[in-house]
Amino acid sequence: MKRFGIYVLLCSLVLTSILGCNKSSRDLSGKWKAVQLENPTLDSFFNESKIYIDSMGSNNNDATNLELYGTTNVDSLRALMREKLKASMDAQENAVNNAYFDLRKDSMAYIEFVGAKDTSIWYLENDSTLVFIEQIGQDKGMATKMNIAAFNEHELVLLLQKESSISKVTFQKISK
Repeated sequence: MKRFGIYVLLCSLVLTSILGCNKSSRDLSGKWKAVQLENPTLDSFFNESKIYIDSMGSNNNDATNLELYGTTNVDSLRALMREKLKASMDAQENAVNNAYFDLRKDSMAYIEFVGAKDTSIWYLENDSTLVFIEQIGQDKGMATKMNIAAFNEHELVLLLQKESSISKVTFQKISK
């Protein structure tokens, strides 16, 4: 019986020290709104696309343009491609302007992204990584990790890496 008491005491001490180490000095709770996205890979893609569209077919004759682009009217094709590129850029901006998350003190996160709503569990890992654990849908249980690049009571900057592309998203706190 004495051994059992010592075992319980030892387990309690170990558990307390582990949980105490996971306490974060950062209080991220509150509602946050995305205000800026920086992604050099995406920016480069958009800039290169603009250059390509502006120059496509301009130095070719009609036969070459017909062979390469399926039309001799490259001006109309350029206009159509500019519209599609602008629509993609606008969609990206809309996604940033309509991204919110509400981090609750009970570890629940309510996420809204362009009108779609989701629920996750959130926690900090090593005081430098924000982790979301998906709670519903086909991705249930999947973790999304974002490095915290900067944080104060009004602003949170997160880094998200997907393959070789790194996005830096700045959020502003809109309520507690």
